[in-house]
Amino acid sequence: MSVRVNNQELLNNLREKHGSEFVSMSDLQHPTSEFMMRYFATVIAQLGIDIKGMSHHELIDSDYKDISAYIQVYKAVKKVCPVPKYFANFTVESLMEPKPEDIVYVAAMDNFYDFYFQHVTDHLYPREQEVESLQEMLQEQINQRSELQHQLNDRAAARSKRDMELVQAEREIEELNAELKDLQLQEQQRKEATAEQQKALIELRLEVGNNLKQQEQLEELKETQVELKALREETEQLRHKQAVQDEKLAEKHSALQEKASRERFLEECIMLETQATESAAELIELAVQVEKQHSRLLESNTQTEPVLRKFEAVMKKESQLESRKAALEEDIVVQQKILADSVKERKEFERNIQDIQGEEFEHLQNILSLEKKFEEVTGKIQETKEEISLMSEDFEQERNKLYKKAAGVKAELKAAMYCDQDQI
Repeated sequence: MSVRVNNQELLNNLREKHGSEFVSMSDLQHPTSEFMMRYFATVIAQLGIDIKGMSHHELIDSDYKDISAYIQVYKAVKKVCPVPKYFANFTVESLMEPKPEDIVYVAAMDNFYDFYFQHVTDHLYPREQEVESLQEMLQEQINQRSELQHQLNDRAAARSKRDMELVQAEREIEELNAELKDLQLQEQQRKEATAEQQKALIELRLEVGNNLKQQEQLEELKETQVELKALREETEQLRHKQAVQDEKLAEKHSALQEKASRERFLEECIMLETQATESAAELIELAVQVEKQHSRLLESNTQTEPVLRKFEAVMKKESQLESRKAALEEDIVVQQKILADSVKERKEFERNIQDIQGEEFEHLQNILSLEKKFEEVTGKIQETKEEISLMSEDFEQERNKLYKKAAGVKAELKAAMYCDQDQI
């Protein structure tokens, strides 16, 4: 290695970076393993390179003689290897037993140190704002993620609570199943204990079975009675609805009668108008005759006053008739409007009546079908009652026979017991 190193310049650079106490000229002229380890461990730590299993203090401790420390530092330097041609001959011995010419590795690492931090200053510092903005965005995303995580935790807690409830419910179900198994076991034991009694009462069980059939028929009869009750209630509802509709029809009928009376009143008004028109024509004719008589009576002064009074009376009557005619015409217009409205309402009422009649027809059909079904069910109930009565009589007879038979068997057993005792 023919590279020359300016020791004074290197000394100034190292003291500027690491302090005046960090290095001396003797360390550069006659390097030791302690200096080499201290320098490379410090630079490696400042470059952010992690050496597993070794702390910075352990690496630079002069009393630390474990060869693994030298090996770890050697691997870290070779990993960085800033200038490969200067570190081609770099070995572990360069750290453990350094020679004066090995100081070139210190100079090469120092140059790389300057280059590295200059590169950081020139290229990385201008991007601090971008990094800060990215960090803010990252922090915001972290906050959102944290919030989502809280929500997920809440949901997980709710789900865990539901799971615990399900587990509790399953435990309760298991307990109930265990109790049910115990009950079933007890029931099985009870059945086994009563098996002999059941064999002895086979005939009686057959009779009881017939009785159960009769009870089932009674249950069917009760259900039929419930259905009949429901049908009766539905029939009563239909009848009530029919009564309400009849009341509505009666009200509408009275309204129609009232409208008919209005129509008769209008007809009378029209007749009065006709009479008034005829009276007006008569008055006009009378006025003409009065004028003729007036022209005649002008010739005679003795008859002037009676004719004038008669003419005034006629004119007054004519005025009264005109006023009455105008009032009748107004009343006729009002009554015609009322009549038109009445006709419209009557048509609407007739349509409603037709709809109601259609619904009433359907209700009547439903009532008839329900009454028919009621009659059929009543007949069926009557037949069932008769059958039950006959079956009850037969059951009573058979039960009496069984009682008599059991009494006879009991007497025979008692007699046999007495005979056995006598023989003993």
